[in-house]
Amino acid sequence: MSELLFSDDDEEIFDYISSDFFNRRVGERPDHYYIWTDKAFHRRFRLDKESVTYLLNKIEHKLIIPTRNRFYATGSQLLTCEDFVGVHESTACRTIHRVTDAIAKLYPQFIFMPTTEAEQRQAAIEFYEISRFPRIIGAIDCTHVRMKSPGGETAEIYRNRKGYFSLNMQAICFAGLMFNDVVARWHGSAHDSHIWDNSNQRRHFLQGTYRNYCLLGDSGCAQTAFMMTPLATAQIRTRNTIERIPFGIWKRRFPIVTRGIQVHLSMIPGIIIATCVLHNLARLRNDSEPPIDAKYPPILDDNEQEPANSNSQTNTNKNTPGCYAREALIEQHFGRLNMLFCSTMY
Repeated sequence: MSELLFSDDDEEIFDYISSDFFNRRVGERPDHYYIWTDKAFHRRFRLDKESVTYLLNKIEHKLIIPTRNRFYATGSQLLTCEDFVGVHESTACRTIHRVTDAIAKLYPQFIFMPTTEAEQRQAAIEFYEISRFPRIIGAIDCTHVRMKSPGGETAEIYRNRKGYFSLNMQAICFAGLMFNDVVARWHGSAHDSHIWDNSNQRRHFLQGTYRNYCLLGDSGCAQTAFMMTPLATAQIRTRNTIERIPFGIWKRRFPIVTRGIQVHLSMIPGIIIATCVLHNLARLRNDSEPPIDAKYPPILDDNEQEPANSNSQTNTNKNTPGCYAREALIEQHFGRLNMLFCSTMY
């Protein structure tokens, strides 16, 4: 009977169960909030301690937030976050995605377009103070967020014109150096104008939600009554709001979006949205800009301009309603400014 209970197969099973595979490893979990100085904490987690406390109050049902912020701050592998925080890699993975989802759901609270007449007027005033460009409530542009190859038969549509895999993210920013709208679902080969043509904000402009206000775009966008493409130095200076600040600071704050997001494709849009929410939160709470970490420097390439859409002749055809609107703006506003300048000279 004993031979039946303790056969060679049973011994192999007992040896397997008693192996280290089933031993739960409990690592040391330091309290990063207290062991680091304010400056060191900000460098590692990209937010001030007070801002992290504020965020925790928003998502207190989702804890272990340092794991997630360290993942964004370095763009490193989950194994690095595991060692840093003291949890298993699988726990770090679940925590990162659970808390990312909680932060991304704060989108309506931190990322929104001006909808009331007072909000739109205030946004237009702030843009006007930059370089006297009127009727602007936002600057729009796209940037590529690096990612690993998603694999499969459709992987190549995610390879952008610069040669790496990415998602093409569209953002609208206002003069306060914050994101007003983010679209983070298009593959890297999608053209900027195609993303805009299929966006909700374009529909809102067509429906008159933003009255007679308009956006500033680049040469890749079609000129319309609510989209002003390059026409003057004033516009170029105003567009620096989105090209220099939100994208630049956002990518320096969270190098993960430039060094490549090494997770499944379905998780990447949530990470992009979450980092944009954190960027706006940091701006609202006047957090200082994070220093560039020598170990994880961001890879910036946004100074390369997107080529104009070769399939669209809107920007070269001046007999369109959009170009008429642009010419009217030049004559009515900039012409008057020129007359006032000349009158003061003589």
